[in-house]
Amino acid sequence: MFRSFHAIILTGFVFLLWGCTPGMGQIGGVATDANGKVLSFAEVHLGEHMTTTNVQGQYQLIDIQPGFYYFKVLAKGFYTHEAIVDVLSGVQRVDVALTPQPERVQLTQATASAKGSGASTPEPASQSEPETVTESPTVQPSTEAQEETSAQPTEVIIPDFKLPLPGGYDWLLSTEPGGGFYGGDPNLGHRGRAYFAMDIIDNNRQQGELHGFPVPVLAAADGVVTEIRNTVICQACEFGYGNFVRVDHGNGFTAVYAHLRYPSVSVDPGDKVRQGQVLGFMGNTGHSTGIHLHFEIRYLNEGIKQADVLNGVMMDGLSLSRYKVGTVSRPKYYTSSQKGP
Repeated sequence: MFRSFHAIILTGFVFLLWGCTPGMGQIGGVATDANGKVLSFAEVHLGEHMTTTNVQGQYQLIDIQPGFYYFKVLAKGFYTHEAIVDVLSGVQRVDVALTPQPERVQLTQATASAKGSGASTPEPASQSEPETVTESPTVQPSTEAQEETSAQPTEVIIPDFKLPLPGGYDWLLSTEPGGGFYGGDPNLGHRGRAYFAMDIIDNNRQQGELHGFPVPVLAAADGVVTEIRNTVICQACEFGYGNFVRVDHGNGFTAVYAHLRYPSVSVDPGDKVRQGQVLGFMGNTGHSTGIHLHFEIRYLNEGIKQADVLNGVMMDGLSLSRYKVGTVSRPKYYTSSQKGP
């Protein structure tokens, strides 16, 4: 496909911005400190898109769908730069100057030890009565995981996640983390970064099949909205997640709430959300063949690569690894303890 390119002259060098697909947008620029010194290898995030600056402090992100995005730049020893960027069609220049952090002793608060990955723990007799967890667990990542990123803390504080659907109901799980499907199809795309995703359909033990009755999708924990899409009407189409909300739940954890009904998304990038707050309604948009919620948790924007941590994430009393599907004849339900909406 034809791509044009543009040259931006910066002091001392030329910064090439390659054009993107017609109708799409791209941003690029330079990250510096307050004195104008370039920052190499800083992380640049624009919604779900991520890159790093080169040795001259330059970055570029191409083929971005126009719209509002949560934009942040991180560099060791500096305060995080955060902003909402309106990406337009064509080329945009966004330079960033980061403020240095004062040297200080970092203190961490110990929390309750995690109950482990749960992989060797047998399934409880009744999924509708999960064990009670009252404290946010802590997981010690493996040495290998720590070596992959210097930004990863030695102690991981996990948010108090709850199933992102109305409380007091036992919801039917159709796809488990890793892609196992209760209908028998083993390949539903829950791989790589999306490994720790699950699909929950509009069916619960108390009410049965809801046949399209609006089901609110709730924030699984407190956080900040980083990206949304609320424009997709089609189903089984190329738009992947369809309409979705992406939330930064803090401490390196993010979640995607996908395939939401059109046009039900009720939050915007930059909004602070509380656990139990309505984000939208369960739907069937994007790459979807039936009404359901695709709920996906990542750590440091990774899935299977951060399995040591994510296996220990607890949600309504169960680790993610213990959310297992049944079969069509013997489905498994999971209880939400949400208090909202």
